[in-house]
Amino acid sequence: LPPIPTLLNTSVSNQRGQGSHGTLKGNDSHINTIKNVLIVEDNQINSNLISLMVSKVIPHPSVIKQLHQSEKAVDDIMNHDYQLILLDLKMPHFSGFDILTSLKNKGYLNNEKNNVKIIIITALLHHDIEDVLDQYTNISILYKPIKLQQLKETIYHR
Repeated sequence: LPPIPTLLNTSVSNQRGQGSHGTLKGNDSHINTIKNVLIVEDNQINSNLISLMVSKVIPHPSVIKQLHQSEKAVDDIMNHDYQLILLDLKMPHFSGFDILTSLKNKGYLNNEKNNVKIIIITALLHHDIEDVLDQYTNISILYKPIKLQQLKETIYHR
C-alpha cells in the first residue's frame, strides 16, 4: 500500500493539528469556528485516514482526537467542547447507534447550547439505517469510502 497521503492524493505536514490546506474552495465561515474534533472509529487505519482528511478541510484545528474505544465516547463527548464529531456506526461492544441513543437520553442532542455537528460515517446501506435517519434529522451521514470533497460539503452543510 502507498503511504496514506498518497491515498488521499494530497500532502499533509507533520506538525500536530496542522495540515496543508487551500486546495478546496467554499465559504469558510463555519469551518473557522471548528477547533475541537472527535473521531469515534474502532479501526485505527480508518481513524487515521479520517483525521488526515479533516486536517485538509479544517484549517488549524486545536484538537483532532481519535477515540478507538467506543464505550468511552459518551463521557468524552459530555465532558469536552467538540464542534465536530465523526462517528462510525458499526463498532463492537458499543455501537454508534448506542452512542447516539445515550446522548439523546442524556439530553445532549437536544441542548441548544451544544454547537456540535455530528456526522455519521458508515459502510452500511441506506435501508439499514433508515431508523437513524428518521430519529436524528439534524445528523449528517457520509458513506464509506469517503471522498475529501464530500467531507467538506457535509461539514459546511448546516
